[in-house]
Amino acid sequence: MQQLTIILASLGVAQAILLIAYLLGARSGSRQANLLLAMVLLGLSIRIGKSIFNHYLEIPPWQRNIGLSGLLMVGPCFWLYGKSLLQEGFRLQKQHGLHLFPMFVYVAFSWLIPNNFDFAAKLSYVFILTHLLTYLLISEKLRRSFDGIDLHKSASTWLLKLGLGLFVILIYYTLVFLRVIPYYIGGAITYSVLLYGLTYLMLKNPVMSTKKYQKTGLGVTESQQLFSIVQEYFDREQPFLNRNLNLEDVARHLKRSTREISQTINQNENSNFSEFVNSYRIEHAKNLLKDSQSNKTKIAVIALESGFGNVTSFNTCFKSKMNLTPSQFRNSCDAS
Repeated sequence: MQQLTIILASLGVAQAILLIAYLLGARSGSRQANLLLAMVLLGLSIRIGKSIFNHYLEIPPWQRNIGLSGLLMVGPCFWLYGKSLLQEGFRLQKQHGLHLFPMFVYVAFSWLIPNNFDFAAKLSYVFILTHLLTYLLISEKLRRSFDGIDLHKSASTWLLKLGLGLFVILIYYTLVFLRVIPYYIGGAITYSVLLYGLTYLMLKNPVMSTKKYQKTGLGVTESQQLFSIVQEYFDREQPFLNRNLNLEDVARHLKRSTREISQTINQNENSNFSEFVNSYRIEHAKNLLKDSQSNKTKIAVIALESGFGNVTSFNTCFKSKMNLTPSQFRNSCDAS
């Protein structure tokens, strides 16, 4: 039974190593996103590996601390992974490294940080669990801000499943810490089960690939003509005011394939469908914000009237395009 437990507990770490190698060498998908997901798996593997070794071998406190520091990598990298998948044009900057500062401190002072089950050690562990929970919550807030944007549905669903898996691991170790669950090594076995489920989802998930257009028979001239038709449709009938608008709706109305609509927008506007629709929504919102008669209208109302599903998504898109929040834009119009 003990040998079987070791095998089950170790399978997750072994599978994670294979996934990390795959992500770092993958030619499909965003390299930045793949790197961040690999770091999430690495952080988890360091933490779970510590559980396995500490369960069967007595390791010194400083090594246990290094193992625990893996969780301090997981939260920030998962949050940045979400931003990489959802926010168009997102790029890692040097300042993002500050989110890993607690992990580096924990590693650097691993020999000083208490890990002998006294009050200080428990307080330190509470900080690690709270740190991960905080990043899971802000990651979920980020994910929800993109609800209603059709082209982000696959990424949003994928992030939700991955986030739930991380939450399960967090809850398990919290219950072990509170002595509700006495089976410590069960965390590693849980991780193994989740990793194989994650592998299965990755193989099926369209988010993990970036396949471009196959041959559509759409030449340059025809692409330009179709784009003019799309623009005319958006200018005349304003379908973007429908917050549930998706690529299929536009293709159905224009009697073209979704691939052709997506291709013509990408080739002529250098953007995807979501960005294209949101650009119209932002222009509509700008006109409402400039209108003196709408001066007392709440920002949330303008967001909904412009076709956005919620005010958070509106604020994010507006500031990304205008470098101003909607309120700041309105104030600048009033001042002029």
